[in-house]
Amino acid sequence: VTSHPHLKDHMEAASDNNGKGVVKHVLKHVGNATWNVVKSFVMGFTDGRLTCAPTKNRKLKRYYQKLNRMASNFNVYTNISLMIYGGGLKTRERVSARMGDIESNVAMAAFTLWKFEKDGSPKEDLPIVERALKECLHEAEKAMADLNDNYAGGPLMRGFMRLITKPLSFMPFTGRYNNKMPNDKLDHKVTQAITTPGDVRNRLTDGIYKPTDLSEQLGLLEDTFNKYAAAKPFEKKIYKAVKAALKAGEITKHDISKDKGLSFALEKGAITAEEAEIVKASRESVWKAIQVDEFESNNPRKNILEARKSLKR
Repeated sequence: VTSHPHLKDHMEAASDNNGKGVVKHVLKHVGNATWNVVKSFVMGFTDGRLTCAPTKNRKLKRYYQKLNRMASNFNVYTNISLMIYGGGLKTRERVSARMGDIESNVAMAAFTLWKFEKDGSPKEDLPIVERALKECLHEAEKAMADLNDNYAGGPLMRGFMRLITKPLSFMPFTGRYNNKMPNDKLDHKVTQAITTPGDVRNRLTDGIYKPTDLSEQLGLLEDTFNKYAAAKPFEKKIYKAVKAALKAGEITKHDISKDKGLSFALEKGAITAEEAEIVKASRESVWKAIQVDEFESNNPRKNILEARKSLKR
């Protein structure tokens, strides 16, 4: 109700017994519904192209246009659902749930674009923004397709709704969805961005509780993450040095089992003493972070009681 531009107004006018207000807002409602039917049908052929977008970025412009189309389609389904189900829409849980899925995914996509612009539209954030938009648009379209497949009114009504919102779906080889889920290549870019310390990750975690006290598990994990990231290039140097030495027969796996080749790489000059200290600190922090509770007794009940006692301390 609150997301509709006119529905709440004419409901309030009806509750106030304001006849003129009811007529005024109902006419606006009908005009809005008619206009969105026309828009949805036209955008069904263009996939939202030629619609306005408040950005000059070509990639993001297409997402704005796709959101324009999705919002218009949602408006059509909302108005037709009110006509078909009336007050019974509240008890049609599957219908209302799918409409909620459409609205929430469209809203999340809109908020993603808003956050991106608020942060100054940094290019480094584009893979994350694109991934979020692709998934939201796909999930919204999927919910809309499922809604249409189970819509009341029989095959004629379902065909009519498809004709308005997806006219090209009647053509062969068009597929069920216009918006695909993110591919593995984009997922890899996002993974790289969020697992590397820097501005991209800081913008994502802005406002999240991040303790600096290493006695707290979250603080320890964050500290370990930063130390591991700092040591990663030096770990690669150690790996290359050890691999070459093993291949040449200079050492055996037993020789490097104690410290995973750290002493050997330092001795051979593959890493400096300072780099070795960074690697050592990283490994120690990782070891602390992965520790779990240990109990001497094999009795599960006794272990549980000991765990409860430790929590009360």
